[in-house]
Amino acid sequence: MALGVAAVEAGHRVRYFTAAELVETLYRALADNSVGKVLDALLRNDLIICDELGFAPLDDTGTQHRCSLNPSLA
Repeated sequence: MALGVAAVEAGHRVRYFTAAELVETLYRALADNSVGKVLDALLRNDLIICDELGFAPLDDTGTQHRCSLNPSLA
């Protein structure tokens, strides 16, 4: 959290999600066919903080969408 606060104070755009919130956001976007627009909006941030990654099990689709934000998570 301190990294996020420091980034905001330095003028950067920061977005915080729990892993479950991020996956839910991506699933809703997939359902209403706006996933490209949602990903573009997310990627306009300078920093995306995704908390609780180890707590939320992801199915294949959730993992695929998470990895579309950061391919090194594959």
